[in-house]
Amino acid sequence: MTVESLLARVAELEAAYRVWAAPINTAVKPRAGGEPLAAVLQRGREAERAQRQRDDPHPAMFACIDDLVCAYAGADAASRAAMRAAVARTRGFANAVLGYAYRMSERVRAQRDVGALQRGLVALSIENCSRDYRDVLLALAELWVAAEAIGIEPRPAFEAAAELSSREQSLGQPRPMHELLAGFGAMAVLQERRAREPRRRS
Repeated sequence: MTVESLLARVAELEAAYRVWAAPINTAVKPRAGGEPLAAVLQRGREAERAQRQRDDPHPAMFACIDDLVCAYAGADAASRAAMRAAVARTRGFANAVLGYAYRMSERVRAQRDVGALQRGLVALSIENCSRDYRDVLLALAELWVAAEAIGIEPRPAFEAAAELSSREQSLGQPRPMHELLAGFGAMAVLQERRAREPRRRS
C-alpha cells in the first residue's frame, strides 16, 4: 500500500468515525434544566455500547494503524511528515492511535512481544502529540513500564523511535517528539508510573 493510499484511508476512516460517533456526541450533550454529570456520562456509555453493537470502526482503524506503522518505519522524512500531518487532522483516528499504543503495552506484558513495544512507540511518533501531549506521555510511560515488567530494557526502542520522529515542536507540545522519546527515561511522568507498578517477587 502506498503512502498516498494510506493517507486517503486515514481520511476515509475518520469520516466514517464521525458519522458513527454522532449519536454518542448527541447523547452526552447536557439537557435543558441541568442534570448530574454522572447521568450524562452514563447516557454516553449506553449510546457507545449501542453503536458498537451495530458497527465498530475501531478494528478497521487499528488495521490501518498497523499499516501506517509498517510504512512509517521505512519511509523517508517527507513521507513520515505527511503521515503525522494526516493524523493531526483527525480526532477519532488520533484517539485510536493512543488506544493502539495501550494495546501494544498489554501485548508486551502478555506475550513478551518486543515488536509490540516498537509498534506502540512508532504509532505514538506518528500521533506526534497532535491532540493532548499529556495523553501521549501517559501512553509512553505505560509502554516503558510494560517492557521493564518483563525484563526488557526499553531505552534502545525509545531511541530508535526518536530517530523517526519530528524534530519540530508543534503547538501544545512541551518539546519536539524526537526529544520526548530520546529523553523519556528521565521524565517525571515515568517515575510516577513506576511508583504505581507492583513489585516483582524475586
